[in-house]
Amino acid sequence: MTELFGLEKKIANAWAQQFSSKKIERYEVNAQASLPRRGKSVSTLDLRKSLSSTSLVLLGDDRLNPFHQKEAISCLGRWCGKQKTVFLTDRFPQKTKKSIQSFLKNQTTYSVLADEFNIQAPRPFSPEAGVEVLFNWIKKKKLSFHLVSSEGVSLVRRDRSLAQEAARYLKRGWKVVLWTGSLRLASVHIPRFLDSQDVAYVSLLFGVSQIRWTSNDVGRWARSRENEFVYVGGSPLLSLELRRAWENRSTNLVLPEHVEAFFYKCIQKIQKKIGSQRSFPKAKILNPYELNTLSFLRDARVKPNIRKFLLQRVLSNECAVVPSNRTVLLSTLEEGHIAEEAAHYMRLVNVSTDGFSPLRTALEEAFAFLGSRWIDPGRPVPETTAPFATSWEEVHEAGYRLGAKLHDVWRNSKKGRDRIRDAWNQRLRSESDVCRLWEDLEEKM
Repeated sequence: MTELFGLEKKIANAWAQQFSSKKIERYEVNAQASLPRRGKSVSTLDLRKSLSSTSLVLLGDDRLNPFHQKEAISCLGRWCGKQKTVFLTDRFPQKTKKSIQSFLKNQTTYSVLADEFNIQAPRPFSPEAGVEVLFNWIKKKKLSFHLVSSEGVSLVRRDRSLAQEAARYLKRGWKVVLWTGSLRLASVHIPRFLDSQDVAYVSLLFGVSQIRWTSNDVGRWARSRENEFVYVGGSPLLSLELRRAWENRSTNLVLPEHVEAFFYKCIQKIQKKIGSQRSFPKAKILNPYELNTLSFLRDARVKPNIRKFLLQRVLSNECAVVPSNRTVLLSTLEEGHIAEEAAHYMRLVNVSTDGFSPLRTALEEAFAFLGSRWIDPGRPVPETTAPFATSWEEVHEAGYRLGAKLHDVWRNSKKGRDRIRDAWNQRLRSESDVCRLWEDLEEKM
């Protein structure tokens, strides 16, 4: 298990470097340094016993990861009881306060509130979908909601204000849930102001990966200090993927446990488009959010060259199809990406790709991108963000552009749809066949 967690850490570090679009602030460095590194596995029952002895719960999560919010409210469960309870946070601007109260009073819908928060179209599984989960829980439990001002205030003052507000409610006999980011629950931030006032609390931390990576088991929770619990049950790669999706404004995501089913659903839909009844051998579907995929990448029974290739792809957050091994790697959870690999698998499962020319590669990318557009019509044409595109990137982009063109033809012309079906089903026996088909698609469509 330690070896698998070591591989997960390696992937996480690689993704973090790729996805980081902002400068790391000094407070983040200091907070990371003071976060717990080790903990002892505990049961959810032990956690709930500790919660029952406190009136203040510090909830620190990754706001983008809805699993954090769902796990948090399942743990809090009956903790509120009949005692007055307030939900305290400074994660939203003060101008949203009126809309929040309207939602909690059933006077408006969450979609209106999401617009106020500048959250992308709410879906059950998408970045920030857990915010809706939390607000529905607050409404169901009939908790009070207190939004502390954060505009134009230093982080130290914000930390102190939250701690002071929590202490005031406690003195009035209330229970308090203080919701913020996990870094702000590091000992150098909010807890130090509570400790200085001798305020008792229990912290629930999400997104602290180091404890998971130093563990020898896969429980759900670990106790790092007497009053501090860290969630270790979910892959930290999921939070990174959600951040990538959030930065790219992507909301069409598939739950990790549904990836394989969605892959085959894509194949069925593409088959209907091209009028094919052909059956396909079952593929080995891998995604790095599950430990069995990490086991596969360390399995000595798998050919070393295949393991090496797949590891390189997953470290780059890329998908891949290995026809010879009937293996599909789905590193991202976007519907369009999964559909693209499904189209690749359909076309290449019984074809050797070792001798593919750049033109054949571009042609396959065109058909695969067309397949992805059938599943996700709004999928944008991928473009490299590198200052200088490599020949590999240029070949793929040429294929994507042709695929987008084919999709436009498909939508607007019955004659064009018939020709695209014929092109898809052509057998390409030689490079001259590839050249002829490419020219026909480029010039006559």
